[in-house]
Amino acid sequence: MKSLIFNIVFFISISFNINGQWYQANGPYGGSASCFVISGNNIFAGTSTGGVFLSTNNGNSWNQTNLMNTPITTLAVLDNNIFAGSYEDGILRSTDNGLSWTQINNGLTSTYINDLTVSNTNIFAATGSGVFISTDRGTSWTSVNNGLTNQTVSCLAASSTQIFAGAMAGGVFRSTNNGESWEPTSNGLSNSSKLSLAILDTNIFVGTYGDGIFLSTNNGENWIAVNTGMWGMTVYALTISGTNVFAGTSSAVFSTTNKGANWVQVSNGITSSPVISLTASDTNLFAGTYFDGIFHSTNNGTSWSLNNNGFLNNQFSSLIVLDENLIAGTYSGTISLSTDNGINWVETAGTASDINAFATSDTYLFASTSSVGVLRSSNKGISWNFVNNGLSAYVYSLLVSGSDIFAGTNYSVFLSTNSGTNWITANTGIENNTIKTMTASGENIFAGTFGHGIYRSSNNGSSWISVNTGLTNPYIQSLVGSGTNLFAGTVDGLFLSTNYGASWVPINNGLSDRNIKCLITYQTNIFAGTQSGIFLSTNNGSSWIDVSDRLINKNIVSLAISSNYLYAGNYSGGIWIRPLSEMITSVETPSSFLPLILQLNQNYPNPFNPSTKISWQSPVSSHQSLKIYDVLGDEVATLVNEYRNAGSYEVDFNASSLSSGIYFYKLHAGSFVQTKKMLLIK
Repeated sequence: MKSLIFNIVFFISISFNINGQWYQANGPYGGSASCFVISGNNIFAGTSTGGVFLSTNNGNSWNQTNLMNTPITTLAVLDNNIFAGSYEDGILRSTDNGLSWTQINNGLTSTYINDLTVSNTNIFAATGSGVFISTDRGTSWTSVNNGLTNQTVSCLAASSTQIFAGAMAGGVFRSTNNGESWEPTSNGLSNSSKLSLAILDTNIFVGTYGDGIFLSTNNGENWIAVNTGMWGMTVYALTISGTNVFAGTSSAVFSTTNKGANWVQVSNGITSSPVISLTASDTNLFAGTYFDGIFHSTNNGTSWSLNNNGFLNNQFSSLIVLDENLIAGTYSGTISLSTDNGINWVETAGTASDINAFATSDTYLFASTSSVGVLRSSNKGISWNFVNNGLSAYVYSLLVSGSDIFAGTNYSVFLSTNSGTNWITANTGIENNTIKTMTASGENIFAGTFGHGIYRSSNNGSSWISVNTGLTNPYIQSLVGSGTNLFAGTVDGLFLSTNYGASWVPINNGLSDRNIKCLITYQTNIFAGTQSGIFLSTNNGSSWIDVSDRLINKNIVSLAISSNYLYAGNYSGGIWIRPLSEMITSVETPSSFLPLILQLNQNYPNPFNPSTKISWQSPVSSHQSLKIYDVLGDEVATLVNEYRNAGSYEVDFNASSLSSGIYFYKLHAGSFVQTKKMLLIK
């Protein structure tokens, strides 16, 4: 088990197309690197939420493949086939180095894939329903569970003649006949879950949850604990490099050169734990962490450097704009700052806890977390310190009202009158509720709970009353005020109150998705983020329009606004940016607007017949070419081949002379090269 943790269209005349486009911010980098696999000069890294990334230059830079928005647990390679096991979508295969992926689940009875391993020309999959084998490179799968008394299999390892399978709290099993039958080989093992396996010659190592590492020198007949020198006894990953064995644990990376007789910590330069994945190739060693991405060592772990260039952290939970600076919080517990609209980022805090919400006063910026309370910054997010005196650790929401700050927690509301230095409960009438969101309207403070609707306080939190008349869903995820109007987003629709919560009416006309994750207002406009994209209302919620055109990965969990841009935090797809002027006609387009990043967009529509549009943007002037290729790599059309100024462009591609099938379009712009896939159906 590698991990169980879990564009604007611009026509040279400088005018925007009303449909417009979203484009992805260039970072922040880091996050969860749950697994690796090396194929020739290509290194693939899987993430817990953001799909698969590829490096062709030894990890110096990374590019996201076309497998996105999928929790990847394991990777494997067989010949020119790359296999990705996922937490929900089964197994996917790429035969073109990640350019395209195909789901290959024929015969699988479980789509929860914990590990993949290759033995000769066979590939084995560890799932929640046992072990499966494919003898045809993943085209079909067959269950091979005879003798497996525990079929929740978490990890696999193969030698030339044997397959070993580790189970969750069920020991280790061995097969000598390609999985046709299994026998238990657990003598001496603890009952803890088995998380990782590795084989060095005749030595078999198994990493466990909480009990360290065990070694067998007789094909699994007997095991002994080999943990001298090791701490952090949950061992997520094991890998072999020459005669060295490396272990990634809950606290560090360890190495042994004497088959486990003793271990030495080799984590100098790794700034984050746990280490949940490891791989080795020649003199290169890569470590994946749960919070800070990928680290690289060229000296057997003596020292490590961060290698996250292009490796995006896609787990965004919260956003705020402060003095035109963009600040992002993640589910992996980091806070990052961008001063150039998402081009460059600096990580300013790491907490190992979800960053749930931001709030700002005249003097401070505050951030709430799921398990370590509230952080405060006095320098606009550059540095942080904890301010938790008297406060519960689980803080979901924050609200600054005048000189006071309110914190909504997993059971109550807390109040600080001295900028977070001290906190007291302010929960009369609202105790024992999870406070998911808070807002102020007039002289009133509102708290949205998860399961008991909305509460209002008219005396600065001293007491609260329930205000749910007309509210048909009590699971409140977002609250926002606009003038005298108050909007409540629930798991099943939007509601409006014009009388400070005394009564509510549903306002869902035009909302195709009613799971409202977040709300934000701009002037008289309201944006709603949902699992299916972003919606805009310009008439106080009477009607809504979808403004998600070409937004990839549409599960929106956070929104922020500057004077010119709307920012959307995607649960597993990064941060996306779009000029407000494309969506709201009252917003004046900046005369100096140019694209901030270089990006090739997905063609639209796709699939298509026979015409489609291809758009891209470049922040610098350069010679640019856009060419079309078939699946054999033969060029079939040249759409652009000339010097172009910085800007955004769109061309039409007519494929009436071509046959149905998969085609690729490749953009060269200076040193930038990117390829995307499209499908022609006639």
